[in-house]
Amino acid sequence: MVIRTRPGVSDERGFTLVEVMVVVAVMSTIGFVLLQIFTSSEVVMAEMTAGAEADARVLRTVDRLHQELEFADPDSIEASAGEGLRYRVVTGWESGAAVLGSERSITRAGDRLLHNGETLGVGITDFSVERGAEVLTLTVTFGVPYRAGGGEGLVERTAILRRPLRQ
Repeated sequence: MVIRTRPGVSDERGFTLVEVMVVVAVMSTIGFVLLQIFTSSEVVMAEMTAGAEADARVLRTVDRLHQELEFADPDSIEASAGEGLRYRVVTGWESGAAVLGSERSITRAGDRLLHNGETLGVGITDFSVERGAEVLTLTVTFGVPYRAGGGEGLVERTAILRRPLRQ
């Protein structure tokens, strides 16, 4: 018995259009999910990096503020909510009385925190000073911007420094 086939037709079959469309749809979905994972991890990494930078700025600045205000004469401290802080540092003692150095200042100018006109910190989004009867309180907020995943954001860190005015 002889089986005849049509000329040009073989026993091999290809993929149907429906099968190809299903594979393309599945691969597109997998690709989209992977893209979302990479984008979100990029955003998380950018936020973490900006947060670490903000933490470092806060720590450096608060450490310098603490060192500076440690020897400030409590009676010489003048705090102004809008202007900042003016004070004098005890440089020594003479006949039982404190000898004070020249006047110093801590102020905000735009996004910078200044100590005697020199930059103490950059990226300031808020700075406030409050002088109570017993405690001087400085609040400093740093903001570090980041861009990732087609968007942008701002990571902020706030530090509060309290210095007793009476021992």
